[in-house]
Amino acid sequence: MMKAREFRFCATHRRIWGVAVLTVLLAILSVTTAAPPPTPVFVGRHDVGVVQLGEAVHHSFILTNAEGTTVKISGVLSLCDCLQAVSQPETIGPHAAGEIAVVITPHRLGAFDSGLQVEIAGESTPRLFMVSGWVDDGTMAESSGLLISAKESMTRTNGSEAAIFIDVRSQDKFRLGHIPRSLNLPPYTVKARSFLRPHRLIVLNEGYDDRTLLRECQGLRRLGFSGVQVLRGGLREWQRTGGALEGEQVRDALLAELTPGQFHQVHSEPGWLILGLAGKDAPLANSALLDPERMDLRFLDYQSSTQTNLKHSLSSMLSKGLSPRRILLMTLAGREHNELEHLLGDFRGPPVFYLKGGMEAYQDYQRRQVAIQNRRQVTVSISGNSATRFNNSSSPGTAGGCCGGKR
Repeated sequence: MMKAREFRFCATHRRIWGVAVLTVLLAILSVTTAAPPPTPVFVGRHDVGVVQLGEAVHHSFILTNAEGTTVKISGVLSLCDCLQAVSQPETIGPHAAGEIAVVITPHRLGAFDSGLQVEIAGESTPRLFMVSGWVDDGTMAESSGLLISAKESMTRTNGSEAAIFIDVRSQDKFRLGHIPRSLNLPPYTVKARSFLRPHRLIVLNEGYDDRTLLRECQGLRRLGFSGVQVLRGGLREWQRTGGALEGEQVRDALLAELTPGQFHQVHSEPGWLILGLAGKDAPLANSALLDPERMDLRFLDYQSSTQTNLKHSLSSMLSKGLSPRRILLMTLAGREHNELEHLLGDFRGPPVFYLKGGMEAYQDYQRRQVAIQNRRQVTVSISGNSATRFNNSSSPGTAGGCCGGKR
């Protein structure tokens, strides 16, 4: 009799535990299968240009109500704590516009890119305003002794005073082509190689970002590497000046390709000219793939150009008052870079780079960055006429976020 009661108790106990476990599993499943948040509708972008570290920049975004009825702003979400909404209207009347005042205070050096989502009551899709720029600390102004031109560096390749070239690019790109006798080292490993300290060192990358290398070299000089310099314009400028290369494919356009992430790090740095090329992929009439408000984005049809015509088109653009330090060429999907490299031939203008994967890859990169920022968003809730900031992962006022630095 006792064994029967024990059996009934154990069976009941197991059923209770089974129901509990099933309930937990269903709860987890409901969370993991929840619908993703709606993709915001891009409204506009403001580029603050070059700002100093810690400098506060004020700006106002204009939100227009094209409807015939009044809309209510139910919330404002900042994608980074470097961007704070200061004031915003509670409602916007029919066919009217409202002003959302923000203050941007980047926390880290380099390119920054953040956004502000505006939620409208009764609508599932928020509006998205973006802000970008470049944060400087005076590095370029203080770096005259750190930069060396390709022409001057070529005089230091032989003799007892020959410089050692430190190539910080990836191993794959180094194998494709590099300066003879150069060393392929990440910049942070140089300081651990004491045998390099007494030598003249010339550090280089592809040529798209001198500022990061300048900061690295300033740190090396403080550690006793007094002869370190940065090759202005990197490997691309070395090529353009006629410097020798060795490797598996020294004429391949891959040497001049930038990934979307690499270009994103420096896109707000002054001196870039971005050209969208109408080629075999598509006419590229849709400039919304990139945000023309953010960068000097122009379009050039080279589809039926000869080598002379393409170089002439570029030279003609440059003769009309443009003075870029670097040019980025992009097609829709980035499949024509070797052809472009051939068409450019001995073009003697600023160094030319290509966007790996083209506009499609960059657009995809931007979407992923917005998704990452959405997961770290700072919420600004509206109560009456005031706005209260709070962060999902930290307390108010905590430094950090997505502004500045490499990603």
